[in-house]
Amino acid sequence: MIDSSDSIEDIFKSMQLIEERLEKNITSPKGPRTIDLDLLLTEPLSLSSLDLIIPHPSLHKRRFVLEPLCELIDKEQLHPTLNESFGSLLKKTMDQSCTKTNIVL
Repeated sequence: MIDSSDSIEDIFKSMQLIEERLEKNITSPKGPRTIDLDLLLTEPLSLSSLDLIIPHPSLHKRRFVLEPLCELIDKEQLHPTLNESFGSLLKKTMDQSCTKTNIVL
């Protein structure tokens, strides 16, 4: 989570710059990447431009995104466009594998 007075567009551009500096390497369209930063949710709750769609269009389909998100927010919070709770969306993805790792900085 980020609390910032910067515009959503500026935050997104900063994220893209980080990916560029860390040499994001895409070997195939849906394949692994060396780094992948996504802006999932923000205020306003929905936004659509040529470069950015919020909420992230695949957010509700990915357990590896929903599981940690539900640890950060109230899982009863509603997805802004689907009008379904994040906890309910997570339950629909439980057949996907997801391994939690501990990263210590």
